[in-house]
Amino acid sequence: MSDGAPREETTEVVSGPTVLSGRYELLRLLGEGGMSRVHLAHDRELGRDVAVKILTATGDRDSEDLERLRDEARAAASITHPGVVTVHDIGTTRDGLFVVMAYVDGESLADRLRRSGPLEPAETVAVGQAVCDALAAAHRAGVVHRDVTPGNIMLGRDGTVTVTDFGIARMGPGAGRTRTGYIVGTPSYLAPEQGHGGDLDGRTDLYALGCCLFTALIGRPPFSDDDSFAVVLAHMRSDPPRPRRLRADIPEALEAVILRALAKDPNRRYPTPRRWPSRWASRSGPATPRPADTRWSWRTRARARRRTRRGSSPSRTPPPRRTTRR
Repeated sequence: MSDGAPREETTEVVSGPTVLSGRYELLRLLGEGGMSRVHLAHDRELGRDVAVKILTATGDRDSEDLERLRDEARAAASITHPGVVTVHDIGTTRDGLFVVMAYVDGESLADRLRRSGPLEPAETVAVGQAVCDALAAAHRAGVVHRDVTPGNIMLGRDGTVTVTDFGIARMGPGAGRTRTGYIVGTPSYLAPEQGHGGDLDGRTDLYALGCCLFTALIGRPPFSDDDSFAVVLAHMRSDPPRPRRLRADIPEALEAVILRALAKDPNRRYPTPRRWPSRWASRSGPATPRPADTRWSWRTRARARRRTRRGSSPSRTPPPRRTTRR
């Protein structure tokens, strides 16, 4: 583990592979965003595969960025939880700043949704509970993620759920200590207070998680537009669609949890992640609907209630329809 201070630039770019700090050999590109690239790399010293995130250098990088990187990496490294990716090291290259993290063998929630479409409600609840546990650990350590998105939720091949980029999401322009003219976060998962430039806390992450669960169930975020500024304004001013109006098999309690997470006022959301799992686990009921051929009509339910009042037990199948002889 590094002492937290970014290493000096020691990138080997010979005819062979690219090696950072004489140690991390970049193998292949795993993903790329607007501010960063993530590579699968091999740690030559410890003989293990790791993920290396390189933040692209920009003209306005300065010593404050390095200080922010060091502070956030230290904060992320202080989180001990199996659902939080481990930060191993930090440093600098001629291309920008880099962070070395544990490699998760699997795919992001975003990739899963692109590959196979929306999740079933039961799986959405399981992912949400795992992310809540990870967020609770981060918040106890004083770390607010600020950029919880499906791209930062990893689904391991072994069934584990891991949240990546804890604290690292704050390393971009305006992160940590806000700069005028910048909004930190991904527009489709941005809490209203982030758009306002207000104070952020753990409830900001819960709003983003609500957006992620909405996306997992519906296949798209609550608000979408080609204009990012329009999306930010929608988070600040517009009510989100009710998930059950877009997908009928979502349990009412699960919809209620998501809508509370998406409250504009942070005081109307769940106060902490730990308040969340027990509520939806106990209230959601069956996460998948019963088959259509066993679903009772309202008339059959009424007959069952009348038989129950008379002291008989309703059967699981509707009684045969009466016929009248003429």
